[in-house]
Amino acid sequence: MKDQFASQRTNVSQKMAEAPFTAEEPDVTQEHALWGAFAEASTVEAFCQSWLALQCRMIGGTQAGIILLGPPDRGPFRPVATWP
Repeated sequence: MKDQFASQRTNVSQKMAEAPFTAEEPDVTQEHALWGAFAEASTVEAFCQSWLALQCRMIGGTQAGIILLGPPDRGPFRPVATWP
């Protein structure tokens, strides 16, 4: 499962890196790549990684983001996605 997670994360990262994003001028190519990665996510980790990238792009001034998952209200929690 860790190999699958690493593969999914690599695929999402590659799609996001194909067209660098600049805050001044949104890139339609990267936008499509981000939404494509989100739509094609086949694991929780891939879904979270692509969702976080989309959210961080939409929220002005965002410098970093992380998603932690674990049993509600008690943990332990583990990082499943980071941005950038």
